[in-house]
Amino acid sequence: MTMISGSTALITGGASGIGRLMGERLLRRGAEVIFVDRNETGLARVAGEFSSLGRLHTRHADLGDPESIRALAEDVLSTIGPVDILINNAGIVRGGAVHEVTDEDHELTLRVNALGVILATKRFLPSMLERGRGHIVNIASASSFGGVALMASYAASKWAVLGFSESLIYELQLENHPIQVTSVCPGYIDTGMFSGASPPMLMPILQPSQVADSVMQAIESNKRMIVMPPLVKTVPIMKLLPNKLTDFLAHALGVNRSMEHWKGR
Repeated sequence: MTMISGSTALITGGASGIGRLMGERLLRRGAEVIFVDRNETGLARVAGEFSSLGRLHTRHADLGDPESIRALAEDVLSTIGPVDILINNAGIVRGGAVHEVTDEDHELTLRVNALGVILATKRFLPSMLERGRGHIVNIASASSFGGVALMASYAASKWAVLGFSESLIYELQLENHPIQVTSVCPGYIDTGMFSGASPPMLMPILQPSQVADSVMQAIESNKRMIVMPPLVKTVPIMKLLPNKLTDFLAHALGVNRSMEHWKGR
């Protein structure tokens, strides 16, 4: 088991949504928590609301900027110390047809959602390896298993996160390092990020508290992957079916129309 009590945890995208809730749960379980976000107002709100729960820190950083990630890691490691639990949660979504989304939004999505995860892990992993302990949680998505119309860049970034997580696991195993890695693959979460989207049939929108609780359980049990809701687990199997049948099922379930009315935050 990964012991939460007495550990130091860092959460990117910690000022809102499931990041905020995961931070609260970690504090209540006795962890020292570093909330990282580019939203300074949100960080101040978190500090005010949660300061009575335990030891917490806030750090401003832009996970889409490699230099900001480097500076964050140097600051945290020198002023607070090694991180035991790293939760790569920061993410954005830019909906729309591939040819209509701006070049800047395509690039930003990949920088924050994929490269941000890779570089944050790179910066904090060495101290875990030195101490022989640590747990990395990467927030991927149900779209890590299958593409969805009108969110191509987002799906691409989350496929990258899942591939990175799996590769990291095998890399750690090569040298018998005990560092744990958990991938979280949820469907639509009611946080505002996917406001206006219509979840496919049989895939109810998830409540943030559900996801936060599942992540805590996964950390404590060293679970490799969380996939929710249950229908998401069938996506890899569906892709083994003939293309026409797969396309029919995706259309019948409403998968590829789910982002038609997306507004976001």
